[in-house]
Amino acid sequence: MKKTVSLILMLCMVQALTLRAQDTDVSGIDNVVYITPVSVDQGAAKVSLPVYMKNTAEIRGLQFDLYLPEGVTIGFNKKGKFVDEPVFNDDRLPEDDEHTIQGSIQQETGAVRFLINSQYEETFTENEGLLFTITARLDSEMEEGDYPIIMKSIKLSENDINKYYTTDSIKSTLTVTSTTVVNGISVNKSVNGIFNLGGQQLNELQKGLNIVDDKIILAQ
Repeated sequence: MKKTVSLILMLCMVQALTLRAQDTDVSGIDNVVYITPVSVDQGAAKVSLPVYMKNTAEIRGLQFDLYLPEGVTIGFNKKGKFVDEPVFNDDRLPEDDEHTIQGSIQQETGAVRFLINSQYEETFTENEGLLFTITARLDSEMEEGDYPIIMKSIKLSENDINKYYTTDSIKSTLTVTSTTVVNGISVNKSVNGIFNLGGQQLNELQKGLNIVDDKIILAQ
């Protein structure tokens, strides 16, 4: 009887919210991470995948499994470390932050599992915006088209490990496009406007991440 009561109490202590999501519409979801649709030139060697976090709770750590389309990979060296280390957006980090990003290939599914945590119980600042970027490598023979990028088993946790939030899956899209040249830089042919991540309109692409036709592309 005591064991049964203890189990019930433990279950009551866990405050979790499981949600199902499709595409990248997270307007009705709080405490979630997602990747916005991205566009890349055909023949490009790499693409940056921006991971955003939308949260109302104070989030200390998170994890998710990333499923990439065929021809898109994330590199690891022989010691299991990222070849291209993911880059945090400093605006989301507390002062003197100690958050780390770890990744590993899941042999059974082929997904890349990301684990982000702070051993000093630091929580991310602000409530919405870019969290970090992932560099993925592209097969040079990838054809034009839209390719699915899927995040599964998404879990965000507070400092209290019994308080966490989960989402089954979120789908985004990688678009491989034909290109033209503007000021010596390849861009999508149907450019209606170029903006930086802060929403400021640009006259031309700047090195790094740009928003072109409502999609994020990387200019190198």
